[in-house]
Amino acid sequence: LAGGIAHDFNNLLTAIIGYGNLARAALDANEAATRDIDQVLKAAARARLHLPPERLLDDLLAEARGVAGGAEFSDDICLLAMESAA
Repeated sequence: LAGGIAHDFNNLLTAIIGYGNLARAALDANEAATRDIDQVLKAAARARLHLPPERLLDDLLAEARGVAGGAEFSDDICLLAMESAA
């Protein structure tokens, strides 16, 4: 189950980054939506950097087993959410 979640998360990021880049390329650099798309791409890149699939899998398994590393996973998710909202 954890491996499937990590795989699905990576697939979602791949789609977000891919379609974000396509949308970005279709816009002029001075359009207002360009800044929004840049923020989406930046957040997706941070998510991929901070939670690569193999780490996400390890953290999900640790969380399920109640191992100490699970708290780190929760902290990373909260940090990414706060950064994305800023």
